[in-house]
Amino acid sequence: MSDDYLTVIPTDPYWQPGTDAGDRAAAALARMLPDDDARRGLEAQWHDVVEAVHCGANLRAISCPHCGAECASAWWGEAVSKCYEDGFRTLMTTVPCCGVETSLNGLVYDWPMGFASFRIEVLYPDRAWLTDEELAELADALEHPLRQVLIHIQVVLMCRLAPLGQERHRLVEVLLGVRVWGSLTIAWAMSALALSRGGSGDATSPASTSSE
Repeated sequence: MSDDYLTVIPTDPYWQPGTDAGDRAAAALARMLPDDDARRGLEAQWHDVVEAVHCGANLRAISCPHCGAECASAWWGEAVSKCYEDGFRTLMTTVPCCGVETSLNGLVYDWPMGFASFRIEVLYPDRAWLTDEELAELADALEHPLRQVLIHIQVVLMCRLAPLGQERHRLVEVLLGVRVWGSLTIAWAMSALALSRGGSGDATSPASTSSE
């Protein structure tokens, strides 16, 4: 079992549009979908706090934007967990490779992902990446540059390793890119990421995924 989402998020994780702009951009995205079945899965979402928008099993690597070294998924999970515990009031972290302070949103993600307090999301979009022209059209409608994320979430059964609250459980799902049944530690979940990677199999990572 798996779910696929086409998601667009502002490049500034803390920026939110007004209702009119958000609805206008959602309507523009609806016109880019192939049929009514895909349009039924479209939703614009405003959140009170920043959330991680993870590409799920599509993730191949996370790299430092300064020296290019690959970041371990376990380190990334712990860095996100610390920011999460602080309510994502900041996304700043220090990369272990070269000791430079950077934003989690500014790391190099393959496939693309990020952080946002607003998103437009389509469940089962029945299409692959938006073209550069389409992403630019959505950014014009929203009046803010955008990043797109293709999410592939696998549903797996995990054994119970540690008791977690509902919000913590949700964080594990975000970090691992799966729907988790049962409870487990974040460190274990990140180490299991390689076992869950399967990809959606119907798209490749684009050369451009941002309207900046």
